[in-house]
Amino acid sequence: MTEFTITESTLGSSPVVVVSGADGAVTASIALRGATLLSWVVTDAGEPIELVDGYATEQELLEQHGVRNGIMAPFTNRQRDGRYEFDGESHDLRGSSPTDPDLVLHGLLRERDFTVDSVETGENSAVIRFSSSALDGSIAGYPFVVRVGVEYEFSDTALRIRITGSNDGETDAPFASGWHPYFRLGRASVADLELTVPATVRVVTDDELIPLDGRAAFVALDDDDPLSLRSGLPIGDAVIDACFTGLQGFEGGPFHTQLRDPASGRALDVWQERGSMHVYTADHLDREPRRSIALEPVERLTDAFNRGDQRAHVVLRPGQSRSFSFGVYLVPATAA
Repeated sequence: MTEFTITESTLGSSPVVVVSGADGAVTASIALRGATLLSWVVTDAGEPIELVDGYATEQELLEQHGVRNGIMAPFTNRQRDGRYEFDGESHDLRGSSPTDPDLVLHGLLRERDFTVDSVETGENSAVIRFSSSALDGSIAGYPFVVRVGVEYEFSDTALRIRITGSNDGETDAPFASGWHPYFRLGRASVADLELTVPATVRVVTDDELIPLDGRAAFVALDDDDPLSLRSGLPIGDAVIDACFTGLQGFEGGPFHTQLRDPASGRALDVWQERGSMHVYTADHLDREPRRSIALEPVERLTDAFNRGDQRAHVVLRPGQSRSFSFGVYLVPATAA
């Protein structure tokens, strides 16, 4: 068992929450900017293993290049041309980003500060609850009042995250959430890792990574499809930026995506209670491309606000809250 502590720190001048195990077996840090996980290190077989590829400097955090470990809300990934219709009204999200007015990508909160609502520590876990009221109706293209909470729970070898949207306004609001983490297994090369995604369907997109209209967006995966990852395949030099759905789990869920190092037997198991999994091999990161891989649990598809097959699922009624839970745990190295 690990006795946890939570302290305050900074990355440059940006506030950070630090989670530590008394025996040093677990350390993690989370920036208030976007409630963004910066680092997570777990000791396995006597070796500290970095499990995520987060922002290394304050400049990276503020510039948001690559959206490293970003919390995505109130939408995931993209909206076509930054626009959508909801309840018969048209909305334009261009201008919603405080750093790049033309950028509409991975939600509206990753560039805004959260507050710490509460912390809990004990012998087995540490829990930090963040919240944001930035969605107060004043952001361009999103005239809705939705309070967002993000809860992190760390244990010896696992991390659980829950994102909750609560409609505090007087009208229906569109809302969906997800996470944009970059994972690694210490110093192991991503090319040498194996990836398993329990999907039966892949999502077909256009050149802007927007899913095609209607049923054309969904193609059943068979064993001959190079993107069929149900049985696990080495990543090698594969270039992947694709969403998978039709996930299969134990009796319907949760669903488990696994990243494994065959040399050590060490693995990361990424689970989610519902939704889809987006995989990106980090080919265009400014720093250390392809040294990590994005495995993104998302509640709803890209461009969900514009899709008839998604619209009913994103509606958040006045006074209603909806949560999306997911997490990851380390499978330890196989003893030699």
